[in-house]
Amino acid sequence: MKSNFIVTSSLLILACFLIVGCAATDTGIPEDAALVVVGKVDKEIGWVEADIQAMEMIGTESKNSKGELESYTGVPIKGLLDLAGVKPDATTVAFISEDGSVAEADLAEILACENCILSSRKKGGFRIVAPGFGDDIQVKGVVKIEIK
Repeated sequence: MKSNFIVTSSLLILACFLIVGCAATDTGIPEDAALVVVGKVDKEIGWVEADIQAMEMIGTESKNSKGELESYTGVPIKGLLDLAGVKPDATTVAFISEDGSVAEADLAEILACENCILSSRKKGGFRIVAPGFGDDIQVKGVVKIEIK
């Protein structure tokens, strides 16, 4: 009887630790996230590629790397940032690619850009399309958006 009590108590204590441990690490970012939004936000958030592709899309035109006007479809960047909840003291947005390169822009300008999108790439992953911004902001292979 005493050993059953000890085993049951031990299992209950272990279950409590697991529940508390899981709750403490729940960040809203899937382990296999294709894109995350982090930094000065109310909630760091991430999505797998299929979740982003299922979001409402808009179309825009921007110059490609050859300087030719091209049509793109994607999710408005402002919409993604709204889901994370940008903190009022944030001033900069950094787009970080899978190879670690970083491009920064003024947050207010990106939020005001109705045609700035996260577009799917033909070979998988995403790119930033920001008409009217410099080529350095048009990040290919973007995996993280950091709000500073």
